[in-house]
Amino acid sequence: MKSLYKLNLVLFIIMLVLFVTIYLGLLMMPVVGVVQVMSAFWLYSKYSELPKEIQRKLNIYSILSVCLLTIFIISIQNSFHDFFLVPLTGCGLMSIVFMHILYKNYKYTEEKFN
Repeated sequence: MKSLYKLNLVLFIIMLVLFVTIYLGLLMMPVVGVVQVMSAFWLYSKYSELPKEIQRKLNIYSILSVCLLTIFIISIQNSFHDFFLVPLTGCGLMSIVFMHILYKNYKYTEEKFN
């Protein structure tokens, strides 16, 4: 759990640094998204070991991710302008939410083993 949090944190920081040049930051966003989705699947594999608070937050994150993916698909079909406004802003916010979930899980496992 500790390495999962640190990996996501490093990738998130790299993405933020790359946003100095907007183009590189946008290229890094899908990489961070894929790693976060894989991390969410891994957390779901350990779902019964997680406390109720983290389970609830992980469920909310998953529902919001599916909604965001739906908005993304609809916006691609309708107009290119919406592609940048809604889904990319949502992806950035979802990255922050998932980092919070991983941080809470990291703190929980630290307390559990200390």
